[in-house]
Formats: sequence, C-alpha cells, structure tokens
Amino acid sequence: MPLPVNTARTVRLENPDMNPGTLLALLQAILLSLSVVVPTPVAVPETSTEAGIDWSDDIRTFFSAAGSPASLLPGEPPDGMETAARTIIMEPTVRPLFGTRGDRSWFITGGMGKAVDDTDDRMGFIGGGTTRFLDDNLSIDFEYSLVDYRQEGPDAFGGSFNLIWRWHFHARRSWTIYADGGVGLALSSEDVPQQGSSWNFTPQIGLGCSLALADGPRLRLGCRLQHLSNADTYHENTGRESLVFYGGLVFPF
Repeated sequence: MPLPVNTARTVRLENPDMNPGTLLALLQAILLSLSVVVPTPVAVPETSTEAGIDWSDDIRTFFSAAGSPASLLPGEPPDGMETAARTIIMEPTVRPLFGTRGDRSWFITGGMGKAVDDTDDRMGFIGGGTTRFLDDNLSIDFEYSLVDYRQEGPDAFGGSFNLIWRWHFHARRSWTIYADGGVGLALSSEDVPQQGSSWNFTPQIGLGCSLALADGPRLRLGCRLQHLSNADTYHENTGRESLVFYGGLVFPF
C-alpha cells in the first residue's frame, strides 16, 4: 500500500526478503511524500553585468504591475537621473546674502505724495538710480527723478536729485526692513509752493522694506516724510511737508 501524504520519513523494512518490485514501489512512495513536503525550487535569474543585476523581462513586468516603475529596478539608471542627482548634491539652490559690503545695484522707482497741511498740494514722481553698499546692510542711493507738482496756483514740472542713506536693520536673505534718510535738490518750472521758489532742498526720512522676487530683482516699498524749502536763501520761504509713498524694483549687477 502506498504511504499516506505527510507521514514520517523514516521507513522500516519488515521483510528483508522483499522482492525488488515491492522495494521499488516503496521508494516511489517515499519520493512522492518528499515532493509534497519540500517546496519546489524557484528559478533565480542569472546575474552578471558590471552595472548590477540583469533582471529578466518577466520580473520587470511583475514590478510594473505591482505599481513600481521598471526604471527604478537595479541596473543602468534612466537617462538624466545621474546628472540630476549630481546637480542636487553639488549645486544646492541657496539664495545669496543680500546687502554685503561692495554690492551694487540699479533701480527704478516711482511714487506720490500729499501735503500734510490743509492744502490740496500733491506731487508725483518717477525715476531711477544706483545703490552701493558701503558696509554690510548700509547703503547709499544716488536717485534722479522727474516730478510733477499739483498745487494752488500754477502747477509745475521739474526734476530732483537725492542722496539717500539706507540702513537695513533687520536683514534676511529674502526680505529686509530698513530706515533711510537723506537730502536732495529740486528744480521746477514754477515756484513750489506758490509763495516759495523754483528751487528747493528736499531733506527726508522714512521706513521701508525690500522683498526678493523669484527672478533675481528685489521689490522695494516705503514711506517718507519729506520737507521742501529753500532754507531761507530766497526772499520767500513758505516750505511744505509731504507724506510720500513709493515703490520700485532693484536689480543687482
């Protein structure tokens, strides 16, 4: 009788005179039992190649079906992967420090102001200039502007030059807060204000901020209190105080 499946693997021969046919049947039964207990070996893909494991097409198909792209299997990396990895490691994207000594930039700016007294005098301007950092977070601006004055009496048009000192007292890589102040000279086609003169000094002081933009330039926003007068160098010196709001873009070079 054939041995049942999963029985003991040790078999005792009860009859030493057993004929060869019976012995052969017994050995076949033992081998059948072993084939049930021992798992069938799985063929392993051949390995070689200098790049690593050479996966077979069937295994690649299995990984793809399981949700993992075949391009992530060991072997040659996909085109561009090695270059991208080297770029990430060797060339980190760190924004450079802003406002270090010796930095230079040019800027465009524009704004408008309103007299703080009871008059309706206003002014608007557009201009540009250059900036140079004399020390870390400390810069000087050379600013040139075209100015339009709207006032009681005849309106005026003119130009101005301002020398502005700026201290970025709270500086980060992507943004700063600063205080600035300076003085300039303004020339106009009519007296400004009406009981004043056609040329005036423009001392001013204010606060502002700068914000780094994605493409390299910085956005500058601020507010200043500006005094305009001829410092008693003319027979009339009415003067004017204006609250000026401005904005601009700064381009390093």
